[in-house]
Amino acid sequence: MLMGTVYEWALTKGASSLELNVYEFNKAAIAFYEKLGYETLSRKMSKALVTVQPGAR
Repeated sequence: MLMGTVYEWALTKGASSLELNVYEFNKAAIAFYEKLGYETLSRKMSKALVTVQPGAR
């Protein structure tokens, strides 16, 4: 199992935790990682900037 190998490798390197990124819409991946014991630590949010044309409302 890849994730188990990563876990063991990180321990041998003295790591105290593992972090990863997953898109919020990817519910299957989130469920997979939660099953492995991962927890959500933060949420990244953004807003697209739209240029308003002169005279437009």
